[in-house]
Amino acid sequence: MFDGTSVTTIGVVTANRPALVRRCLDSLVRHCDLHGRRPRFLVIDGSKAPADQAATRSAVSEVADASGHRLEYFGLKEANRLRSQLQVHDEIGSVLVPGSTGANRNLLLLLTAGEHILAVDDDVVVETWSATDRDDGLALMGHHQELFETTFFSDRATALNTVARSAADLFSAHEALLGHSLSALVARSSPAADMTRACGHLRSALEEGRPLVVRATFTGLAGDAGVYCPYRLLFSGGPLRQLLLTNASMFQTALTSREASRIVHTSVVTHDCGCMAPCMGLANREVVPPFMPTGRNEDGVFGVMLAASDATTVFGHVPVGVLHDSDRPSARPAGPILSASASRLSDFIISVVMRSRLPEASTPDAWLREIGHRFIDLAELSGRDIAAYVSEMISEERSLELAQIAEAVDGENCPKHWRDGLTTYRDQLLASMTTEAFYLPTEFHGAGTVEEGFDALRAFMRGFGRLIDGWPDLWVAARALNANADGRSGPG
Repeated sequence: MFDGTSVTTIGVVTANRPALVRRCLDSLVRHCDLHGRRPRFLVIDGSKAPADQAATRSAVSEVADASGHRLEYFGLKEANRLRSQLQVHDEIGSVLVPGSTGANRNLLLLLTAGEHILAVDDDVVVETWSATDRDDGLALMGHHQELFETTFFSDRATALNTVARSAADLFSAHEALLGHSLSALVARSSPAADMTRACGHLRSALEEGRPLVVRATFTGLAGDAGVYCPYRLLFSGGPLRQLLLTNASMFQTALTSREASRIVHTSVVTHDCGCMAPCMGLANREVVPPFMPTGRNEDGVFGVMLAASDATTVFGHVPVGVLHDSDRPSARPAGPILSASASRLSDFIISVVMRSRLPEASTPDAWLREIGHRFIDLAELSGRDIAAYVSEMISEERSLELAQIAEAVDGENCPKHWRDGLTTYRDQLLASMTTEAFYLPTEFHGAGTVEEGFDALRAFMRGFGRLIDGWPDLWVAARALNANADGRSGPG
């Protein structure tokens, strides 16, 4: 095993689900007791109904009393106090209110500035499992490679009961990678690190002695796969693509059911910034970007921003899984293909970020301020101009998808079920791209007309830009506050 730096806080983000958060906390406490761990627990509650707030607060208090662990509840009253202590400007403070997953995660980042943390969603159950061929080695991966052993299931019970439970220590698995330099991990690896799929960036960094550090780590999952639209699997690669190409029955299950298991068989370090955060380790000792406080896939946006803001960042995946037992049904509802019939805010934000990379010499603070100002500048465009800008960007991204589909459909070895999936997706996408509403992110469709929706998008960009611009100073102030509060110190 590698040496590790301790995870000192477990943060659980929740809203309106006191029963789920109680189950999550109970499982975490059992796991801590099993492995002799005494971290601090922070529960960030975005519940709006007073009854849910009271029930969640009671759950935290009851688990603390029964277990003897240190559990802290953080809700609306606590957030108001934090904003006052940090002297947050009203415009930024308005998005530092518990509620959405992204807003809750931003509060968690501020409350743990200076620490290594484990961030957990309230519908996660920490009963650990591993791949049957797990080993204690290390593998390096490049960009856009399929890292996981993935299986799809028709129902939740089968997904949860099929994976092989283990007594693995979730904390040690994350600590083995989190915050460590790539060179140190490779030097310590026994057996020798597998470099066969390492990208040129990782190889050259090792050869030239350039520092790369694992800033975020991710756990395997069994249960709800947390995937917005299964048709995105048509654009997958590696072993997963081969599995779905050759197994029509598995492909059909993947399209109709949320249930899956996905895990790596050994510790993996990758340059790929794909981020799914139901159970994520984070090196929060240096400033990291804020999460997008509106919309879904805020963790995907976070991963892209983390990689773009700091050229030394790499990501880790641990060979330990947990259970994702959400309150969503296993069967996906019938209807249009989500990703072919609408665009999401996260798609647009990621496109802006990917096109706004600064030179590698830029510091994370400088990058965050620059990208913050770019969003603010975009918000100054007229409604007509912002609609044209967004539409052009989304059209370019979707045209690349259509080109990929055309190449795959024309391939000699494209099986019927795969060709049918590709053409169904293509036909819906082409039809959707003829409508003006397709280019307005779906999060703003409730604002009224399409024009009013783009005005709401402009308002969001202005607020998000100001949050990003002010985030480095806010994070530093929070780290100082945390150190003064209980003696925890940030990096020297």
